[in-house]
Amino acid sequence: MLSRQARPIGLPGSALIDGRTYDLAVLCTGNKETTLGGLAPELFDPFVTHGVPVAQQHYELPVYRVGPHARLPFTAEERDDGLADMPSNAVSMWRTGPLTAALAASLPPVTAGPVT
Repeated sequence: MLSRQARPIGLPGSALIDGRTYDLAVLCTGNKETTLGGLAPELFDPFVTHGVPVAQQHYELPVYRVGPHARLPFTAEERDDGLADMPSNAVSMWRTGPLTAALAASLPPVTAGPVT
């Protein structure tokens, strides 16, 4: 484990992270949001599957904001059930985890490319 933050660079169809190329990268920043150039919240729109927003999708890049950082609004059903009465429920794992799983299930599979 490195004691410093990785430096991701977006490339066409891949990501370069500390000198290694990956076809898929997941950024997990913990409980504090890390600002990355080109990934400001205003560059994202809701990603909806089966009528439910499950993530935020970047306008141009194959990048998604998930979990608490997606800042997903409560659904009408969640409001009716009283879940919106507690603001902390908006970022709870029991609420955002299944939404992240729904995003993952809706994305096309990653195809293996040549090993370099």
